[in-house]
Amino acid sequence: MHKGAVARNPALGAAQRLSAHLHTLGAHELAEQGVKMLAVAGWNEYAFDDIAASP
Repeated sequence: MHKGAVARNPALGAAQRLSAHLHTLGAHELAEQGVKMLAVAGWNEYAFDDIAASP
């Protein structure tokens, strides 16, 4: 499991840090390939900390 993310609302531009957010290795690998990580309900997108920090 990987830990940490930022949830962003693309419609409003609001963002919230979620330091306790956990995501699986599979989700992490997909995000590294550029797949958008979406919330189960609503339109929020997640940016995982360890991927956002990478160049």
